[in-house]
Amino acid sequence: VINELHLGPLDAIELYNATPDPVDLTGWQIEVFANGTTQDPTRVYTFPPFTLDGGEVVAVHEGGSQTANGRHH
Repeated sequence: VINELHLGPLDAIELYNATPDPVDLTGWQIEVFANGTTQDPTRVYTFPPFTLDGGEVVAVHEGGSQTANGRHH
């Protein structure tokens, strides 16, 4: 479930697994559409090997690097 959406200088979404079961997000993609731009690979985030456990949340935000901003960005 997309639990929260923040549109601003660094767009972000929060994903929430409302089930008791883990959900494998590996390979899932989030694409940012801006100013009519489509099919731009720099605007696609593909999840690395990642499992969202039941009842857990993860925030995915735009920009930065894995070193500066944590594992998920």
